[in-house]
Amino acid sequence: SDYEVFRNASKNLTSEYIYGFIPNILNEKQWQTEGIDLLDYESRVSYGCKLLGYSEKQGCKP
Repeated sequence: SDYEVFRNASKNLTSEYIYGFIPNILNEKQWQTEGIDLLDYESRVSYGCKLLGYSEKQGCKP
């Protein structure tokens, strides 16, 4: 389905290794180890917090 294609693409392109073996050329601040599921609220908020430099201790959590 389109949902799964988009979800997998967003996670693969924003993970440490693209498709599991190609090192990501993005700045470390722009990716997460498991990638970002753009269709998942918690994943988006976690990514946004990382980009802004805030931690859960500082109140940045979904």
